[in-house]
Amino acid sequence: MKEKLTPDVVLKNYWDGDDEFTDFFNAVLFDGDCVIHSLNDTERDTAAAVVLENKEKTSSFENFRDNIKIQLLSADSGAKPALFCLESQSYINYSMPVKVMGYNYGTYDKQLRKNSERYTGTDSLKGNEYLSSMRKEDRFMPVVTIVLYYNKEAWDGPSNLKDILDIPSPLKGYVSDHPFLLIEARDCELKLHNTNNIHFFRMLQIALNSKLSSREGKAKLKQYADEHRPSKKVLITLAGVLGTAIDYNKYEREDITMETIFDDMFMEWEAKGEARGEVKGAKGLIETCQELGCSDQYIIEKLQTKLNLARSKAVEFMEKYGKQPA
Repeated sequence: MKEKLTPDVVLKNYWDGDDEFTDFFNAVLFDGDCVIHSLNDTERDTAAAVVLENKEKTSSFENFRDNIKIQLLSADSGAKPALFCLESQSYINYSMPVKVMGYNYGTYDKQLRKNSERYTGTDSLKGNEYLSSMRKEDRFMPVVTIVLYYNKEAWDGPSNLKDILDIPSPLKGYVSDHPFLLIEARDCELKLHNTNNIHFFRMLQIALNSKLSSREGKAKLKQYADEHRPSKKVLITLAGVLGTAIDYNKYEREDITMETIFDDMFMEWEAKGEARGEVKGAKGLIETCQELGCSDQYIIEKLQTKLNLARSKAVEFMEKYGKQPA
């Protein structure tokens, strides 16, 4: 059965694209220079063989990493493989340094375990190598993790481990800070080359601009889309990042247009706004009526008449927001 698409899955699917993923990491790490590149079918050099040999390992990482890829990194000694990881973050996580450390540790630990499996059932390891489950000359791929934060609110969380530690002065020189790379989608300036990425980030910066009203944001998004005609993939991912509760599966049909996606997005946003207003009105009415000593039945009837609610919805609000008797 085909997996149902959700905002999280849509975002993960976007960054599973080799071109988008590689372009983003080059922009963040190397100011847009093409230092990292994907393995393509025509490459058959030694470094590519190493990547192919290790590609199946990424499947064991994917259950705890948002997106992870083995890519080739241009170096003085030739192309070398490395593990690049992208963590998508929609809220400020004040434990992020520990979370990233855990992710990176898990990725190195899985490399170590996979490596040690090569020696299982053999007598090739002796002494300290046997105790270490690896040869002295064994080497692992470096892991680079970027946290991409999607939110209107500026990140005010920690950027390294020391930010969340209470370190006595005598120990400050001995505690590692373990910084992590954080990119805020709302105001980042990246030298991107991939067309999808360019449109995706430009539209994100409109959508996440807290200085724009909802109406202004919608108008600017529509204007940008009309002028630049971003791909369906970009629009669907934008909707996913913004947590839009729409049927993502239907957009895989070829006959679905950009205009259809925008119409569905805007309708859902308006419905959310109406729902927020409905909840606010219901909570205020319930609180006022209860302060006046009104019965639950009276409040339910008022919710129906004042807010034009169905009885089932009025009862639901009463059960959810009504104060319980002492």
